[in-house]
Amino acid sequence: MIAKLKEKKKSKKYKSTFFPFLITLLLLGTISFLIVNNIKIKREKAKFTAQINILRDKISQAEKEKVELENKISQSKSEENLEEMARNQLGLKKPGEGVIIVKKPEEKNNENKEKNKNWWELIKGIFDR
Repeated sequence: MIAKLKEKKKSKKYKSTFFPFLITLLLLGTISFLIVNNIKIKREKAKFTAQINILRDKISQAEKEKVELENKISQSKSEENLEEMARNQLGLKKPGEGVIIVKKPEEKNNENKEKNKNWWELIKGIFDR
C-alpha cells in the first residue's frame, strides 16, 4: 500500500510539473509567434509607406506637368501665338508685308577645302581612297 501511495505521489508530481511546463511552453510559443509576425508587419508597412510616398511624388509631378500643359494650350489658342507660329514655322506673312529668306553661303568648290586642310588630313585622305 505504501508503494502504491509513493507511485501515486510520483505520478502526481509528474502531472503537476508537466502541465505548467506545457502551458508555459505554449505561451512562449504564442508570444514568439506574435512578435515575429509583428516584425514582419512593420517591415511590410514601411515598404508600403515608401511606395506610397514615391507614388505621391509622381502624382505631384504629373499635376505640375498637367498645369504646364494647360498653360501651353491656353497660350497656343491666343491669336498672337498663332500668328508668331505661322510666321516662324510656316513662313507666312500678312498682306502688304515682305518676307526675306536668308540662305547659308554655299562653298565654291572642293579645292578650297583641300587648301584649308592641314598636312595630316591630306596624308590621311590619300590612304583613305
